[in-house]
Order: sequence, then C-alpha cells, then structure tokens
Amino acid sequence: MNAIIVTNCTSRKRIKPGKSLEAPSQLEGESVEKYARRWIEYAQTHSVQVVPEDLYCSRGYGEAIRAAQKLGADIYTVSAGFGLLTNQHTIPPYNFTLTDLYKITDTLDDWWRAINLARESRDILTEIIMDESIDLALISISTSYMRLIETELLNLPERALKKLRLVIGYEPPTSLEKFAIKYDSRLDGPNSPIRGTRADFNSRALHHFVENVVLKTNDHSIENHKDFANALLEPMIPLSAPKRQKATDEEIKALIEKNWRESGGRSGSALRLLRDKAGVACEQGRFSKLFRQVMAAQ
Repeated sequence: MNAIIVTNCTSRKRIKPGKSLEAPSQLEGESVEKYARRWIEYAQTHSVQVVPEDLYCSRGYGEAIRAAQKLGADIYTVSAGFGLLTNQHTIPPYNFTLTDLYKITDTLDDWWRAINLARESRDILTEIIMDESIDLALISISTSYMRLIETELLNLPERALKKLRLVIGYEPPTSLEKFAIKYDSRLDGPNSPIRGTRADFNSRALHHFVENVVLKTNDHSIENHKDFANALLEPMIPLSAPKRQKATDEEIKALIEKNWRESGGRSGSALRLLRDKAGVACEQGRFSKLFRQVMAAQ
C-alpha cells in the first residue's frame, strides 16, 4: 500500500525573525500572477535555502512527519507563500501568511494557481494523486489551507477522489464530506493517547489514524476506515471545556516569566502551565507573540 501525506506549513520556524523574507507590497495594478512571479524571483535571491523539514518546527508539523515515517509515505506541504512543496524543495526562511494573501486577492484559489504556476509546478497535487502507484492520499490541513486546495481537489476525477482521506477536526467542504475521517474533542480527552492543543489537532488526528487504522487493516475502503476510526474514538471521553479567566498581555507575560524555569523556556510547556496551572485563557497565536517578547528580554 503506497500513500502520500499532505500537511500545511506553520508560523513557527527555526530561523529567527529578522532573517526571514517578508511578503512584499503589491504594486499598483499588479495582477496576482505577476505578483507571484515577482515574489518567487525575490525568494530565490535569499542566501539561505532549506527543505521544509528543516524550516517548520511546530509539534503539528512533527506529528505529520512521524506519521509519514511510520507509513513510509512521501510528505507534501501546502504553503501559503510557496504553494505545494515536496520534502526535497528548498525555500528561504520567510514570513508570508494567509493574512498577506488576503491583501492581494479575495480568492485563495486564484493565488494557489498563480503561485504554483510561478514555481512551474501547476497541478502538481493533481498529478501526484492521480499517479497509478498511489493508493491513498492522506490530507490533514487546517480550514484556511483547505480553502487553498479545495477547488483542485474537487476537480479530481472519481478514481482519484476515492484515494482521498481528509483526516481533520472540522466540517469538510460538502462535496468532499464522504472522504472525510472526522475527529472530535475525544482526541483531547483524559484517556486519549495523543492529547495536545488545537493548533496541532489535525496532525495528531493524522498520526493516530495512520498508526491505529491504516497500519492495522488490509481493507482500505473509505467505509472501513471510517468505521475503524469511529470504533477507536467510541470509548474515549470528550474533553470538558475548562473555565479559565481572562488576562491582559502584561499579566500573561508576567506569568510566563514566573514559570520560565519550570517550563524550561519552551513555548508549549509555558502555554500548558498558563492554562492548567494558572487557569488563564490565551489563544495560541497571541501567546506565541507574547512568549517571543519575553524570550527576547531574557
């Protein structure tokens, strides 16, 4: 059984801020296609070029890599700045987010076509999934990144669609519903073997699915995959939403400093201490920004 895994890029990167390329401003009257070509030409001038595995460093990305390794699968990364990346592609450290994309175009599908065309890799995802040697295409990406590739997936012929497994924790596009393996809050419950944060939920679901379903059955029909995954989730206890208090940025930074030694200076541990020990609510993106401010002052 030959499979591929598709994950998405992350904001957490190993290269320090200040050494990364920033998304350039769009010129007056510049089309999405011309902007994409200019961005790629600019990116190629950077002195540092690394493969995705050496750039992205979140837990979620690590879970996707471990799933691919266990399955012996090639891994592909949906990047806001660079389109679809293989694990051999080299790119510079960069800061190009979905927020930047919405300044360029209201239609993410337009950008997906333009950036892959600029990199001379248009329809590469379609070609990979349609390859006769590929049996399964396990796609585990966030809702925003799903919007980038949704149209390309919907245009796949039926024989290729049957290979799809959308391993996710949200409602998929209606037309792709029958190919979705949906996980829910039970994956974060007290008896889950792979708990974590919302940011890494999809990748943890993917890892769990690969390890406990794909590698444990010879029947790779969508019906069996769904039944198998649901049976595994059945005894798990849903996560109860904790009641946490709000705090200002300064109060959160003070708590990060207070718990610095206990967290070992690690963002994930510090966030867990903030939420579980101090009982303070904080969205992960906001926390990451505040954590970097504290770290810079250490």
